[in-house]
Amino acid sequence: MIKLFIIGASSKLARKFIMDNSLKNVSIFGTYHSYDVRKLFKAAEKKNILTKKFLKIDLRKQEDLNRISNILIKFNPDILINFSTIHVKRKKFEKINLDSLKKVFEVNFFSQIKLYLKICKKLNKLKKKVFILNINSKSTLNGGFKIYEYSTSKAATANLLKSLQREYKKIKFINFTIPSVQKTMGKDSISY
Repeated sequence: MIKLFIIGASSKLARKFIMDNSLKNVSIFGTYHSYDVRKLFKAAEKKNILTKKFLKIDLRKQEDLNRISNILIKFNPDILINFSTIHVKRKKFEKINLDSLKKVFEVNFFSQIKLYLKICKKLNKLKKKVFILNINSKSTLNGGFKIYEYSTSKAATANLLKSLQREYKKIKFINFTIPSVQKTMGKDSISY
C-alpha cells in the first residue's frame, strides 16, 4: 500500500487527482483549507481508497505547520504531494500591493520553507526513499500573464526544491509542472 500525504487537498486539481479511477491501494492523509473535503473522501472510500484523516489548516499559522510536520513524520508517507496555493486575481503590475504579495508568498513559499525545515532532516533519516512532489504550472517557468504574485512565488518554491535535492539525498524532490492555468473562480481569478 502506498501512503500519500497531500497538502492542499482542497484544490480543484487535488480533488480530481484523489477521485481518479486509477488511484488504488493507497492510504491518504491530507490537509485542506477552503473546501470541506470530507464528502469527497467518503466517496473515495467507496472506491477502496483508505483515508486516514483530513485536517483543516492554515499554512500561514506556525502552530498548524507544527501539527502538519508532526503528523507527517508519524504517518511515514511514501509520497508527499503539495497542491497548496492561494487564489490570485489577474491584475496589471502597477496594481500589485505589497500586502497581497506577502500573503501569496506566505502560503506559496515561506510556509514551504518552514515545513521543510521541520521535516527534511527527519525524512532523510528514514530507511526508505521519500518523494516530495510540488505541483506548479507553466507560469512558474515562463511567467504568467498578470499573475505576478503566483508566478514568482511558485518559481521561488521550485528553485527551493532544486536546492534541497542537492542536500537531502534520500528525499526525491520533484517539481511537477501542469500544462495550464485552471480557471476556477471566474474569468479574472485563477486557482492552481
